[in-house]
Amino acid sequence: MSRSDYSIEDFVLDPEFRLWVLNPNNANRTLWEEFLLEHPHKQADIQKARILVINMSRKVNPWTAEKEEALWQLIEDSVSTVEIAGKESKVISIVPNVRVGMKDRELVRPSIRKKRTFVNFTFLLIFLMAAGLTYLLMTSDAFKPMEEIAQLEWVEHKVPKGQKSVFMLTDGTRITANAETVLRHLKNFEGDRREIYLEGEAYFEVAKDELKPFSVHSGDLVTTALGTAFNIKAIEGKELKVSLLEGKVKVATPEEEEFLLPGKAASYSDGDNGIKVSDFDEEEVLAWTKKIIYLKDTDIKEVFDILEKWYGVDITFVNSPKKEIKVTGKYQDQTLKNLLSGLSYSAGFNYEINAKQIKITFK
Repeated sequence: MSRSDYSIEDFVLDPEFRLWVLNPNNANRTLWEEFLLEHPHKQADIQKARILVINMSRKVNPWTAEKEEALWQLIEDSVSTVEIAGKESKVISIVPNVRVGMKDRELVRPSIRKKRTFVNFTFLLIFLMAAGLTYLLMTSDAFKPMEEIAQLEWVEHKVPKGQKSVFMLTDGTRITANAETVLRHLKNFEGDRREIYLEGEAYFEVAKDELKPFSVHSGDLVTTALGTAFNIKAIEGKELKVSLLEGKVKVATPEEEEFLLPGKAASYSDGDNGIKVSDFDEEEVLAWTKKIIYLKDTDIKEVFDILEKWYGVDITFVNSPKKEIKVTGKYQDQTLKNLLSGLSYSAGFNYEINAKQIKITFK
């Protein structure tokens, strides 16, 4: 059965789940945190299962001979009280359907009162027995309320089209996120780790903490550092690239790992032959953080993808270009209209702007 179909009971019975709850480590933390990211609707079931596992593992004080003796002593003390009262009373039988005179009634009434006293003592005995049993049982750990388990609280940052954002994390790390980027992490970084999940592109300036490595999960690639500066471009359907500016990082997939030094970049794509390490152009990689559109032999269709994200618009094409078009140039603080005007001459197209909708017709 797939874990996505688990019930609360299935989670409780899963050995790996119990290990994560009772003896967490980096491996099982990653496993279950990624599961929660992929299946957020299971958050409530997992929380309830965690509470059950923790309470099932708690040490319960057993019912001991001493506790039993204390209960019986309480009962015997109550019985002794009733016996003393009983010795002072006489029980008089009352026969039905017999007429009783005034004189007889006077004799019966005291007996009835004494009998009522005996009944009252009986109820008192029952009450004391119940109270004693309740007290002894409730002092056992088995009957204590379930402990509150701190919930995993996730923080998510989304950057829409046409915007760039800067985030400061609680550890002092600064993240500059490009348009259409999503960042997720646990609030305040639990335990001995600092982990971020990235979709899109972001530049990280990591606060140094040798006791808590900083890891960025992007697809199958995990980039780990202590204190450094690096850029990660993890756009769906495209090559994933990690470029190191300062410090030292480890990039790893489930099959291999590589260590990068400043000026080196690691590239990875699903289906490729592992991680590739190469040099990179720092100006090109960091241009977007300085509000520069940097194009270097960039295919015209990719240029329009960049413009959509940069300006927050939707671009449609009436037709396709008759030939391959590559664009090179740097554009800083340009309006979309000025940029399209310049490109239209070199790339050979006409354009129409209608609010956030752009229509391109190639010549």
